Formats: sequence, C-alpha cells, structure tokens
Amino acid sequence: MSRPAHELWPPLGLIRSTFVPEEGVAVAAASDTRAMTGPGAGMRSAAAPAAEADAPDLLLPLAELARRRDAVAARAFPARWAPGRLVSVLHEGRLIGVLLDKCVQGELWQGWLAASETDWAGAFDVLLEPEDEPFEPMFGLIQTWNALTLRQTPQLCARVLGEVSATRLAAIRAVHDEWAAALPLAIEPEPGRIALRTAGGVFPVLSGTPLGSDDPR
Repeated sequence: MSRPAHELWPPLGLIRSTFVPEEGVAVAAASDTRAMTGPGAGMRSAAAPAAEADAPDLLLPLAELARRRDAVAARAFPARWAPGRLVSVLHEGRLIGVLLDKCVQGELWQGWLAASETDWAGAFDVLLEPEDEPFEPMFGLIQTWNALTLRQTPQLCARVLGEVSATRLAAIRAVHDEWAAALPLAIEPEPGRIALRTAGGVFPVLSGTPLGSDDPR
C-alpha cells in the first residue's frame, strides 16, 4: 500500500533514534500515540515493524566511515613525509589531500591532489583500493593529472593519513605519464563507470573512463 506523498519515510522518530536513541524513543512514542488516533492509523501501525527493520541500514555508511577512520587512527602513521604517503594539508582555511610523489629539493615536494568524488573519476584518476587501507576515505581518489608542488612548513598543519606501497605508487606514476604524454586509451567514454585497466602495460589500476563530448565531468 502506498504512503501519502507528504509523509516522511522513514519516520522522523526512527531517523532520530538511529543517532540519539533516547530522543528517538521519546519522539517515536509520541508519534505512535498520535498515529493511533489520527487518520490512516492502521496503515502507519502496519508500516512500523518494517521501519524498525530498516533502522540498522541507516547507520551502515556512517559505521563504515567510522571503522575506516578508526583504522587510520590506530595505525598512527609517523609524521615524517615520504614518497607514497597521503597527507592532509591546510590550504586557504580548508584541508586538502595530497599523495606525495617525491622530494625535489630540500623541503620542496611534488605530488598529486587527492579527492573523494569517485563518481566523477576520469581515465587518469586512480581509485585507492582495499589493499591500500588504511587511508582517509575523503582522499581515496588520486588525480594524477592534477600535480602540484608544496613546501613542507609548519603552517600547513600536515598530517599523514595513509600510505601506498611502492608498487601502487609506481602504478600511479604510470597513469600520470600516460596523461602527460596524452596517450589515447582504447576505452569508450562512460561517465560514472569505474573499472580495472592496465597502466604502462604492467600495472592494474581502478579508474574511470576518458572524457567525451558534452561530458558532465
């Protein structure tokens, strides 16, 4: 049976109870009291067990995010910068992610911007994979086309939030080299598609597809 278009689903009391259990119970109880006397009471009462069954699903994304960040904290990466380390730096008042490639001179480092928008990945974006964990989930996509240079200074408030293996770093460098050489890839543009491909003829990488005409990316 369909629900009225104006009725929130899941019920507000259920949503609140997943985050603040005591408050959610009180709100849900009040809602149930009104539901027993209001129009459509029978329909809402029948839907309540289904809503309660869905409650754990509401927390799954947050629970997974918490698990991954706990793993990063437990790893306690050293603060020292090194090739393959994923760092967060403070830039113009906000934190950005950078995967360090190499030190070019003194405190000067080269690397690539790390982001989280995996749905917008192109052919020269590399997604980090489970074997690369633990790493900060917000920095799980490496934009090999978006290289940058930064100087290690206290003002950056840098923190190490992950580290890739030498093999993964070599794969990311291979994708960057493909981008720099403007090599055509035998992959059809398909926004939103993520798949494995081979970079440099050797390394399997998880990436998006090339940009096409009128591409929303």
